[in-house]
Amino acid sequence: MTTTKGRLTILRVLAASLVIVFGIRQVVAQGGTWTTVSPIPTGRWIGVAPDGITFDPRADAGCDSDIQLDVTQVGTALSGTNTGKTRALNNSHCHIGDVLTDTLTNGTVNGAAVSWSAHDPSGRVVATVSGSVSGNRMSGVIIGSGGGDQVGTFAATRQ
Repeated sequence: MTTTKGRLTILRVLAASLVIVFGIRQVVAQGGTWTTVSPIPTGRWIGVAPDGITFDPRADAGCDSDIQLDVTQVGTALSGTNTGKTRALNNSHCHIGDVLTDTLTNGTVNGAAVSWSAHDPSGRVVATVSGSVSGNRMSGVIIGSGGGDQVGTFAATRQ
């Protein structure tokens, strides 16, 4: 038979280690208080028109693409891949239907903010990305390696 003191001890142990996940937010009970933890970007994110990657059509910039981001967060580090499929032409370097996969490096997570560099298969940096996670959405800005005229936006939804 468990005493009241024994039950109270068991409840305190359970409450001290309880983690409940709501969407991508975690609510953690520690020592009787509840704390909200930052969004966790780990997972698959899909962006298809009108989301994905979009550049200003007036600029000779990258090509608009549907994207699949597969990212992993370990501590404050972020890594993964971005696979994009060209859906609109903004310059002569793209062809509708082209599929390219970039590696995400130097990625960081700071609260809801995320950032990374994207490298093509040859290892060349093709873009610098910064954005944020809010609920099941990730969005932000892309600066292409070609300079200031290669500025675009991205948006994706967690799968």
